[in-house]
Amino acid sequence: MATCLQAAPAYMKDDPYANLPRFNFTAKKGKWDVAKNWQEGKVPNAGWSRAQIKGGCTLTVSCPVDNSESINLGALSSDKCEMYIENGAKMKLSLLFVPFAGHTGSNAVAHMRGGELSVGNDKDGGGVLSVGTGGTFSGTGVFELSGGKFKGGIKVGSSIANTQHGTLIVKGSQASVSTNTAGNNFLMLEASGTLEFQLDEKGVTLMNYRGGRVHFYPGCTVRVDGKNYKPSSGGGARTITLIEADKIPEGGARFEAVNFPDELDAKIFITEKGGYQQLVVRINPRKK
Repeated sequence: MATCLQAAPAYMKDDPYANLPRFNFTAKKGKWDVAKNWQEGKVPNAGWSRAQIKGGCTLTVSCPVDNSESINLGALSSDKCEMYIENGAKMKLSLLFVPFAGHTGSNAVAHMRGGELSVGNDKDGGGVLSVGTGGTFSGTGVFELSGGKFKGGIKVGSSIANTQHGTLIVKGSQASVSTNTAGNNFLMLEASGTLEFQLDEKGVTLMNYRGGRVHFYPGCTVRVDGKNYKPSSGGGARTITLIEADKIPEGGARFEAVNFPDELDAKIFITEKGGYQQLVVRINPRKK
């Protein structure tokens, strides 16, 4: 009797993710480079692979993580997932999802306090840092950047009602942020996205998107928090550059300056300098 063998559908033959190795981090709390923290019993550092960090887990990265297709925080559960990127981390990824968008109520927070993180390192250069961007289910994502070097495109929030919300926090002046000109070199805030700059006594880290564009969709928020800001000894006016890019759009974003001392007035606006557009905050003493 003849046997009929059915060929695989064309989409499976062309799917680059069909045989993608997948790893699941299931330890309640632990480090990336410890094999027992992974359900598969080995660390996913063998090139092109996908790492899922289960909701309810806390992951610390302080080692090289090279060429992973994606890291998905908050996978498989709506329990809060956290990741800490510390000194020693050298993360070269395509995508980082904070959180993953695969179910209702995803909840993830990533803290970058040191080390290096670059995204968009896939063959097509399409990967980004994705913070609360899922457009199918509800969820919340926060990425707090207070140290280390970040490089790549960033997308924050969603423009689809009742889906995910994202917040990107640039905390203080110790970190470095720049675009990846070989990939998606943009900073994009969708309607449910918030970009918050938390000033310290020196100001705040500049988001350097020269060679790239900034996109502000209606409904998004750019906030400057002056709670920890210290006026200069002379007490004069000061301008702090927040973002520099080829293009920053007028309109779309709601600008908020909060928690400044009563004697100071802070205004956020777009200006131009040296062929680039800048988003700045101007801090002036209030007239008595």
